[in-house]
Amino acid sequence: MSILRLEEISYHYKGTQKTVLNKISCAFETGRLYCITGDSGEGKTTLLSLIAGLDLCSSGRIYYEAQDIAWINRDEYRSKKVGVVFQSYHLLQNATVIENPVLSMNVAGKRGKQTAKDANP
Repeated sequence: MSILRLEEISYHYKGTQKTVLNKISCAFETGRLYCITGDSGEGKTTLLSLIAGLDLCSSGRIYYEAQDIAWINRDEYRSKKVGVVFQSYHLLQNATVIENPVLSMNVAGKRGKQTAKDANP
């Protein structure tokens, strides 16, 4: 059973008619690894921003644990359910590749040795 499901999601930037994503549907299962690939400008970062709840779809629905993320507290969702590591910014320069996500996990209330283990599977 999927933990995350995208149903016919589309996205276009406000003030334009340019469609970046058009009716994307897929499901993600716990314990599996997925790659999102494509050329520059094809919507990979936009898709990840929608999945993380940083923005909302123009149409369609994204469900996490059968809940539509458009109707939940997305700040809490991001802090406790999903993690986002940006390509080249929003990282602490003096922290290691493991310390950056561990800090986020600590902010979400996770503590102890398990956080470093979770951040470095």
